[in-house]
Amino acid sequence: MHPKSTFNKPVSTFQQQEDEGFDFKALLFKIYDIWYYVLFSVLIALVASYIYNKYLVPTYSVSTSVMFKSQQKRSFDLEALIDEEGISLGGGGGMDNELAKLTSAQMVEQVIDSLKLNVSYFAQGQLSRLELYKDAPYVVTTDFEQIPSVLVNKLLYYEPVSNNEYLLVDSENLVFNHITSTFVERETLPKNQAMFLGHKYAMDSSFLLIQPNLVVPKQLGEKTRNCFIIHDKVKLSEKIAATLLIERTKKGGNLINISIKGPHIQKIVDIINTLMAIYAVNDMRERNLSLSNTVNFIDDQLAQVSTILKSTEGELDGFRKFNKSMSVSQMSAEAFSELKGFDKEKEHLKTRQQYYLYLKKYLSGNNPIDQIVAPAMLGIDEPLMTNLINELLSVSSKLREKKFYQNDDNKPIISYKQKIVFLRQQILEVVENDLRMLSLQLHNADENYKEAESQILSLPDKERQQLSIERRLKINDNIYTFLLQKRTEIGMTKAGTTPNVNVISTAKPQNATIVGMQKVQIYAIAALAGLLFPIVVVVLMMLLNDKLQSKKDVERISRIPILGLIGHNTRGDYLVVNDNPKSVITEAFRSIRLNLTYFAPDKKHKVIGVTSSVSGEGKTFLSMNLGAVFALAGKKTVVIMADLRKPKYEVELGLDLSKGLSTYLTGQSTYDESVQITKFSNLYVLPAGPIPPNPAETLGLPAMEELINRLREDYECVIIDTPPLGLLADWFILSPFIDAGVYIVRHNYTRKSFLKKINELYVEKKVKNISIVINDIGKKMAGYGYGYTSYGYDYGYSYFEKPATWYQKLFGLFSKKRKK
Repeated sequence: MHPKSTFNKPVSTFQQQEDEGFDFKALLFKIYDIWYYVLFSVLIALVASYIYNKYLVPTYSVSTSVMFKSQQKRSFDLEALIDEEGISLGGGGGMDNELAKLTSAQMVEQVIDSLKLNVSYFAQGQLSRLELYKDAPYVVTTDFEQIPSVLVNKLLYYEPVSNNEYLLVDSENLVFNHITSTFVERETLPKNQAMFLGHKYAMDSSFLLIQPNLVVPKQLGEKTRNCFIIHDKVKLSEKIAATLLIERTKKGGNLINISIKGPHIQKIVDIINTLMAIYAVNDMRERNLSLSNTVNFIDDQLAQVSTILKSTEGELDGFRKFNKSMSVSQMSAEAFSELKGFDKEKEHLKTRQQYYLYLKKYLSGNNPIDQIVAPAMLGIDEPLMTNLINELLSVSSKLREKKFYQNDDNKPIISYKQKIVFLRQQILEVVENDLRMLSLQLHNADENYKEAESQILSLPDKERQQLSIERRLKINDNIYTFLLQKRTEIGMTKAGTTPNVNVISTAKPQNATIVGMQKVQIYAIAALAGLLFPIVVVVLMMLLNDKLQSKKDVERISRIPILGLIGHNTRGDYLVVNDNPKSVITEAFRSIRLNLTYFAPDKKHKVIGVTSSVSGEGKTFLSMNLGAVFALAGKKTVVIMADLRKPKYEVELGLDLSKGLSTYLTGQSTYDESVQITKFSNLYVLPAGPIPPNPAETLGLPAMEELINRLREDYECVIIDTPPLGLLADWFILSPFIDAGVYIVRHNYTRKSFLKKINELYVEKKVKNISIVINDIGKKMAGYGYGYTSYGYDYGYSYFEKPATWYQKLFGLFSKKRKK
């Protein structure tokens, strides 16, 4: 049975696909071909990931869970009254505002001061830098507000000169001159300018002091290079705040999870726990501030009433001793009871008047609004004033909360400030109106008092005096009792005040987790990257490669039938068919010979033209071996070297180069002199001869047609090695004499654009009776693209050779790699 061929397929079965898809099968075979590069790439990636993991400083995360109180239970009437009136005690505000406080710059700055985080200490290794938190061998002390800017936010290396001397060196190897507070070149630093441990150096308005850390049993400069950074507090607070993550366990819930990330476990544990402790302290301070102001106001009033009480009690005792005890008549008691009512009214009005005068003075000055005493604190029931004061306190509270995390030029802050000014002015206007109204009410109360007093004046003088003293004593005693009761209630409320937050679980070092990728994940990603890198390179090479890589490429691009496939000639023989008649290449030529019989079957003597796109594709090699395979079949064959521009291989055949096609066509040699016999039976060659000055015109001479006709009569097969079809017109000069055309493309050599151009000529029927031979197929390429093994022969072995065993193939594979 003859090998398969695509020659006898109809042209319509070949589909030209200009928008060809990616050949994944070809990719797999190419990857198989470079498996050792893939393995090497994976190993390199794993080694790099090992080094990366070894010196990687991991990032840890710790968290704490806290519960915010949505509504604290009150035990005392006064605080309940305060809540009903909407007066803020410092801990109020929405949940979002409280969470904003936690991450505010002011709160974080308090943490920095508490933990002394203004300076970060490190131990510098060859490839990594390890932070020394509370474990540094030295301590840096300075005035962080006034420290020279050249020392701020800069990595400074502690370079020991002796046991008690050192230099400060920056990352550019410049040395710090403490006299000029500048960094200079080492060579320009004056001698004896090294700094001493434990010595305080004055710098502008600040100082710098570095002293050994006696708590840490380490020596400065031991093994590793020590360094530190003096941070700008504002930038450091922003950096720490950025590492804080606040999450609610559920929407609208009060249980909050607060986490922080950092390279040092104990440091981030201390930061988050200290942050919660400071928040609780600040919350307590704010909640007690308003109560403390009220207590102070009541204390002032108690002191005044106490003085009046003592004076009145002394006056009553003196009166009774002088006049002896006497009873008061029923009429006198009724008169004094009425007078007492008017007197109480006057005292109430005076209390209101005194409060308004206090309010006017307080708001007219530059006093903190959140410390103002609300009217409800003193039992003054004025709805309008209470609403205005409550609104003022609410806006002030919102302004204070906004300032925690926003600048003063922020629009909401400006709006709150404007509203405070407006409310302050409104309150002052109401105060003025109420003071005028109170003045009128006091006048009326005085008139009523005088009328009641006139009735008392009609009583006996001593009885009247005693009733007056007792009345004043009773009134002041009631006021004192009321104020004392209020103070006691507020004091008990203040003592029972708790923070607005409960810590459910504190951050602990043992609960720290590594964030980001684990080491195993890094190894996996590195291995994947090492695997993909050579594959991506191969894919890019395939996408950017314009050369034919597979039989599928030919089938996608061209409708020209494929006549056969020729493998790679590893032996280097010129006439493979004669030198190695049992090889696979020889069998491929036999297959091509068979397929050519389908061309012009009615013609006994055929003329076969062999061409290509450019030089180097194997046109002459195919022509000679095709002629040799016809000769082996017993057919008298002649090969015409018609490429007069660049002839090849004549020397290797031992031919006379002085005579040939060019000399015959120009009449310089005879037919018998030009056609030369070779050492191979039935194989003759008509060399190109000397290169003429005008090859195309020479081929177009009338003698060419006469030559072809005579060769048809003398030989059974005529093979013409023509010039390249893609570049020259010589093929079209010879095409009228050709019965079957063979177009050579070479694997990984012929450009796809060349084949597309020839295909256009074929589709337009400018080139007829032509087929394609794919040349120089590699073994692996045959397996995934050209289908070379489909011819029935395992590539690399002859038809009669025994295939190698698996271990012979494996050994041969490594042998080829070493040869390469």
